[in-house]
Amino acid sequence: MQQTILAIAGKPGLYKLVSRGNNNLIVEALDATHKRMPAFATDRITSLSDIAMFTETDDVPLMDVLENLKNLEGGKKASINEKKASGDELRAYFSKVLPEWDQDRVQNSHIKKLITWYNILIEAGITDFKDPEPESADKKTPRHAGFFNLRSPSLLTSGYGFIPSGNWFLLLTKSPYRLISPKRYPLTSSLST
Repeated sequence: MQQTILAIAGKPGLYKLVSRGNNNLIVEALDATHKRMPAFATDRITSLSDIAMFTETDDVPLMDVLENLKNLEGGKKASINEKKASGDELRAYFSKVLPEWDQDRVQNSHIKKLITWYNILIEAGITDFKDPEPESADKKTPRHAGFFNLRSPSLLTSGYGFIPSGNWFLLLTKSPYRLISPKRYPLTSSLST
Protein backbone atom coordinates (compact mmCIF):
# COMPACT_ATOMS: atom_id res chain seq x y z
CA MET A 1 0.00 0.00 0.00
CA GLN A 2 2.70 2.46 0.96
CA GLN A 3 4.50 2.37 -2.39
CA THR A 4 1.33 2.83 -4.46
CA ILE A 5 -0.02 5.95 -2.71
CA LEU A 6 1.55 8.96 -4.37
CA ALA A 7 1.71 12.72 -3.97
CA ILE A 8 2.23 14.75 -7.14
CA ALA A 9 3.78 18.20 -6.84
CA GLY A 10 1.44 20.95 -7.99
CA LYS A 11 -1.68 18.76 -7.81
CA PRO A 12 -3.93 18.62 -4.75
CA GLY A 13 -4.75 15.40 -2.96
CA LEU A 14 -3.30 11.93 -3.13
CA TYR A 15 -3.21 9.41 -5.94
CA LYS A 16 -3.05 5.64 -6.26
CA LEU A 17 -0.74 4.07 -8.84
CA VAL A 18 -2.93 2.07 -11.22
CA SER A 19 -0.69 1.21 -14.17
CA ARG A 20 2.23 2.30 -16.30
CA GLY A 21 1.98 3.63 -19.81
CA ASN A 22 4.78 3.98 -22.35
CA ASN A 23 6.01 7.35 -21.09
CA ASN A 24 3.86 7.89 -18.02
CA LEU A 25 2.23 6.46 -14.95
CA ILE A 26 -1.54 6.09 -14.74
CA VAL A 27 -2.79 7.35 -11.37
CA GLU A 28 -6.25 7.50 -9.81
CA ALA A 29 -7.36 10.25 -7.44
CA LEU A 30 -8.19 9.07 -3.92
CA ASP A 31 -11.21 11.33 -3.66
CA ALA A 32 -14.88 10.85 -4.51
CA THR A 33 -14.25 11.35 -8.25
CA HIS A 34 -11.73 8.48 -8.64
CA LYS A 35 -10.56 10.31 -11.75
CA ARG A 36 -7.71 8.62 -13.63
CA MET A 37 -5.02 10.64 -15.31
CA PRO A 38 -1.47 10.28 -16.58
CA ALA A 39 1.53 11.49 -14.61
CA PHE A 40 4.44 12.35 -16.89
CA ALA A 41 8.21 12.50 -16.54
CA THR A 42 8.06 16.22 -15.81
CA ASP A 43 5.85 15.67 -12.74
CA ARG A 44 7.56 15.28 -9.39
CA ILE A 45 5.97 12.13 -7.98
CA THR A 46 6.71 10.97 -4.45
CA SER A 47 5.51 7.89 -2.64
CA LEU A 48 4.16 8.51 0.86
CA SER A 49 6.58 5.92 2.21
CA ASP A 50 9.46 8.18 1.09
CA ILE A 51 8.33 11.17 3.15
CA ALA A 52 9.42 11.84 6.73
CA MET A 53 8.66 14.47 9.37
CA PHE A 54 11.38 16.44 11.13
CA THR A 55 11.89 15.75 14.84
CA GLU A 56 14.45 16.87 17.39
CA THR A 57 16.33 13.56 17.03
CA ASP A 58 15.75 11.47 13.86
CA ASP A 59 13.27 12.01 11.07
CA VAL A 60 10.11 9.94 11.57
CA PRO A 61 8.57 8.24 8.51
CA LEU A 62 5.23 9.73 7.49
CA MET A 63 3.55 6.32 7.86
CA ASP A 64 4.49 6.28 11.57
CA VAL A 65 3.07 9.80 12.00
CA LEU A 66 -0.15 8.74 10.22
CA GLU A 67 -0.37 5.69 12.50
CA ASN A 68 0.00 7.97 15.57
CA LEU A 69 -2.73 10.22 14.18
CA LYS A 70 -5.00 7.22 13.58
CA ASN A 71 -4.43 6.03 17.17
CA LEU A 72 -5.18 9.52 18.53
CA GLU A 73 -8.40 9.81 16.52
CA GLY A 74 -9.49 6.19 16.95
CA GLY A 75 -9.41 5.49 13.21
CA LYS A 76 -11.81 8.35 12.40
CA LYS A 77 -11.26 11.61 10.55
CA ALA A 78 -9.24 14.29 12.32
CA SER A 79 -11.17 16.14 15.00
CA ILE A 80 -9.58 19.47 14.02
CA ASN A 81 -10.58 21.42 10.92
CA GLU A 82 -7.18 22.14 9.39
CA LYS A 83 -8.56 24.87 7.13
CA LYS A 84 -10.09 26.97 9.92
CA ALA A 85 -7.68 26.21 12.79
CA SER A 86 -5.18 28.84 13.85
CA GLY A 87 -1.44 28.18 13.86
CA ASP A 88 -1.39 27.73 17.65
CA GLU A 89 -4.24 25.21 17.50
CA LEU A 90 -2.48 23.25 14.77
CA ARG A 91 0.77 23.16 16.72
CA ALA A 92 -0.96 22.07 19.94
CA TYR A 93 -2.82 19.33 18.06
CA PHE A 94 0.35 18.11 16.32
CA SER A 95 2.15 17.97 19.67
CA LYS A 96 -0.36 15.27 20.66
CA VAL A 97 0.41 13.33 17.48
CA LEU A 98 4.21 13.66 17.50
CA PRO A 99 5.51 15.15 20.77
CA GLU A 100 9.17 15.42 19.70
CA TRP A 101 8.55 17.26 16.40
CA ASP A 102 10.96 19.99 15.35
CA GLN A 103 9.05 23.23 15.87
CA ASP A 104 11.60 25.26 13.88
CA ARG A 105 11.51 23.23 10.66
CA VAL A 106 7.91 21.95 10.58
CA GLN A 107 5.63 24.70 9.33
CA ASN A 108 1.87 25.12 9.80
CA SER A 109 1.41 24.28 6.11
CA HIS A 110 3.11 20.91 6.68
CA ILE A 111 0.71 20.11 9.52
CA LYS A 112 -2.28 21.14 7.40
CA LYS A 113 -1.11 18.94 4.53
CA LEU A 114 -0.57 15.98 6.89
CA ILE A 115 -4.09 16.29 8.32
CA THR A 116 -5.57 16.72 4.84
CA TRP A 117 -3.76 13.59 3.59
CA TYR A 118 -4.86 11.65 6.67
CA ASN A 119 -8.51 12.60 6.07
CA ILE A 120 -8.22 11.61 2.38
CA LEU A 121 -6.78 8.21 3.30
CA ILE A 122 -9.46 7.57 5.96
CA GLU A 123 -12.26 8.55 3.54
CA ALA A 124 -10.76 6.19 0.93
CA GLY A 125 -10.79 3.34 3.47
CA ILE A 126 -7.00 3.12 3.72
CA THR A 127 -6.15 2.67 7.39
CA ASP A 128 -3.18 0.27 7.35
CA PHE A 129 -0.28 2.65 7.60
CA LYS A 130 2.26 0.14 8.90
CA ASP A 131 3.80 -2.75 6.98
CA PRO A 132 2.59 -6.09 8.33
CA GLU A 133 6.12 -7.52 8.16
CA PRO A 134 9.22 -5.52 9.04
CA GLU A 135 11.87 -5.56 6.31
CA SER A 136 15.20 -7.13 7.09
CA ALA A 137 18.34 -5.09 6.57
CA ASP A 138 19.36 -7.39 3.69
CA LYS A 139 16.19 -6.78 1.66
CA LYS A 140 15.77 -3.08 2.38
CA THR A 141 15.55 -0.96 -0.79
CA PRO A 142 16.65 2.66 -1.10
CA ARG A 143 14.14 5.32 -0.10
CA HIS A 144 13.39 6.48 -3.65
CA ALA A 145 13.12 4.83 -7.04
CA GLY A 146 12.66 5.98 -10.61
CA PHE A 147 11.85 4.50 -13.99
CA PHE A 148 14.68 4.53 -16.51
CA ASN A 149 15.35 2.74 -19.77
CA LEU A 150 18.07 0.10 -19.46
CA ARG A 151 19.81 1.35 -22.61
CA SER A 152 21.37 4.29 -20.77
CA PRO A 153 25.15 3.77 -20.68
CA SER A 154 25.66 6.29 -17.88
CA LEU A 155 23.13 4.49 -15.71
CA LEU A 156 24.61 1.07 -16.43
CA THR A 157 28.08 2.12 -15.38
CA SER A 158 26.94 4.01 -12.29
CA GLY A 159 26.35 0.86 -10.23
CA TYR A 160 22.63 1.35 -9.61
CA GLY A 161 20.35 -1.68 -9.32
CA PHE A 162 17.64 -2.43 -11.87
CA ILE A 163 14.34 -4.30 -11.60
CA PRO A 164 12.89 -5.31 -15.01
CA SER A 165 9.44 -3.95 -15.86
CA GLY A 166 8.64 -4.56 -19.54
CA ASN A 167 10.70 -2.23 -21.74
CA TRP A 168 11.33 0.02 -18.75
CA PHE A 169 13.31 -0.74 -15.64
CA LEU A 170 12.90 0.42 -12.09
CA LEU A 171 16.13 2.17 -11.14
CA LEU A 172 16.87 2.18 -7.43
CA THR A 173 18.19 5.67 -6.71
CA LYS A 174 17.92 8.46 -4.17
CA SER A 175 15.65 10.71 -6.26
CA PRO A 176 11.84 10.81 -6.70
CA TYR A 177 9.99 8.63 -9.21
CA ARG A 178 10.88 9.63 -12.77
CA LEU A 179 10.04 8.27 -16.21
CA ILE A 180 12.81 8.87 -18.72
CA SER A 181 12.17 8.57 -22.44
CA PRO A 182 14.38 6.13 -24.39
CA LYS A 183 15.02 8.99 -26.85
CA ARG A 184 17.14 10.72 -24.21
CA TYR A 185 19.40 7.68 -23.81
CA PRO A 186 19.97 6.10 -27.24
CA LEU A 187 21.70 2.74 -27.56
CA THR A 188 25.45 3.34 -27.96
CA SER A 189 28.49 1.20 -28.62
CA SER A 190 29.67 1.65 -25.02
CA LEU A 191 27.02 -0.86 -23.92
CA SER A 192 28.83 -3.70 -25.69
CA THR A 193 31.93 -3.33 -23.50
